[in-house]
Amino acid sequence: MPRSPARAFLAALAAFLCSAAAIASEPVERLDLDVAGGSAWQVGDTYVSGQPTEATLEELKSRGVRAVISLRTAREMADPKSVPFDERAKVRELGLEYVQVGLGPYGSYTPESLALIRDAIERHDGKVLLHCTVGARASTVWTALRTKYDGLTLEEALAEGREMGLGIDSIEQLLGEKIEYRRTGEPSRANPGWLVDGAWLRENIDGRSVRLLDARPSAALYFEGHARNATHFDPHALRGARNGVPAQFRSHERMAEIFAQAGVSPSSRVIVYAEGADILNSSMTVYALEKLGHLNASILNGGVGAVRDAGLMTQAYPAPPKKPAEFPAFELASCAATLADVESAMQAGGALFVFFVFAPVLLAYVLLANTVDTRARMQAVMGVFVICASVLAVHGIEQAST
Repeated sequence: MPRSPARAFLAALAAFLCSAAAIASEPVERLDLDVAGGSAWQVGDTYVSGQPTEATLEELKSRGVRAVISLRTAREMADPKSVPFDERAKVRELGLEYVQVGLGPYGSYTPESLALIRDAIERHDGKVLLHCTVGARASTVWTALRTKYDGLTLEEALAEGREMGLGIDSIEQLLGEKIEYRRTGEPSRANPGWLVDGAWLRENIDGRSVRLLDARPSAALYFEGHARNATHFDPHALRGARNGVPAQFRSHERMAEIFAQAGVSPSSRVIVYAEGADILNSSMTVYALEKLGHLNASILNGGVGAVRDAGLMTQAYPAPPKKPAEFPAFELASCAATLADVESAMQAGGALFVFFVFAPVLLAYVLLANTVDTRARMQAVMGVFVICASVLAVHGIEQAST
């Protein structure tokens, strides 16, 4: 006998409520596992913890874990005091997938980062380890995952996060009252990421961690006027001849010294600007920071013009620091491909190689060498540069496997 529409509706509603209850009632179990910082917890098939040891990784594999998701940055993971072994190599030795979504001090707490983490969890049916240093970032990410993807209310997700040490209770204790959170459904303030504008700079220029670098090579321009609190920084100091090849980045130790002299430390929020049309010097500075594992840096959109429009120009020098900045040397290997990487990609096939050809740019410069107007000559050269780069970037050159 077919069920009536009312009975069918009630059955579907009951199934939905049961599934929702099952999601919400999943217990958080604290585990006695060896972690270098914080604790470890299990929710279903997923493990959340601080920095695991080699023995813990082996133990988790025996428990069915298929992947390790690290929320620590490359600079953190390269510190032998913090991680006395190569975690990536150890995880791969165990036959597990290693996923690194480094959540640093700025720029990486985005919905895109959360989606990458979710995809990794989905690929392995939840049988993963999600870890950071002491569990603070991991519990925060877990809370966001549960409320965005798993159907939990924000209150339910926060309750799970609290069981993992999510730092909300301490705020309530300090205030002496309960704090309530709610989701508004409205988009959060956009993360400026790699590019900030004049309005952002005006609002944040006096921030304690903000370090402004005026990357116009000419010190004379800096003396004429610069952004308040800005330090003059010549990006060409980052490059020099290496092995007879000119204009190569200096060693990471030397570049770390140069940035430290400019007052940059690992905790600095670096903002770089140059002339409005000068992309090379500002982007080269930010890229050099990235090579050193410092991802907390942005370019000011519009350069010195944006500074001027925001009313932030001055001729006063910034106050000297109370003590010299320290910028430990570190090299982020993933920033550049080696010859071995290129050969491996060619053998694997299907790789896309985009080459930049200098010949058209040099030819344009030679043909216009007798032009009296230097500015016009350089504008023409840059035009050829942009055309070549755009064409190659759009079309690329696909190298088939040989």
